[in-house]
Amino acid sequence: MGKSPDVLEVLDMAITREHDAAEFYRGLAHKAPGIEMKRVFDEFAAEEQKHESILKEIRAGKRGLLPGKPVVDLKIAETTRDVTPGGHLDYAGALLLAMKREKESFRLYHGLAEITEGEVSATFRALAQEEAKHKLRFEVAYEDDVMPEN
Repeated sequence: MGKSPDVLEVLDMAITREHDAAEFYRGLAHKAPGIEMKRVFDEFAAEEQKHESILKEIRAGKRGLLPGKPVVDLKIAETTRDVTPGGHLDYAGALLLAMKREKESFRLYHGLAEITEGEVSATFRALAQEEAKHKLRFEVAYEDDVMPEN
């Protein structure tokens, strides 16, 4: 897959973003008040680390990634309060923070898919869908555990 320097820069930025996301979730896992919450955030750190590895392989020309089916959006992140990562986060706040981060990542990869072509664009669409899956998982947990009356 031939890549221009601009695409390489975009891939480098995406690799850094995935690395930072893995560290972010490791930090949340470390601060998590319960074992289940710690497990969920550790799983997400591993997912983000996997994305980083995939992007590195794509950058090296070793593989591509194709998008799958669209993901349902519960829009909970769009209708809830903003949360900052500092200080003590309760379970609800951690879920809100995580789903909003996943939404930002989705928007980033979706936007990158729009300005690139071919296999690179397909890769970014696939990454956007992965982030949408993460957001949905956090939204479902929020809906089930924080908003049980729904």
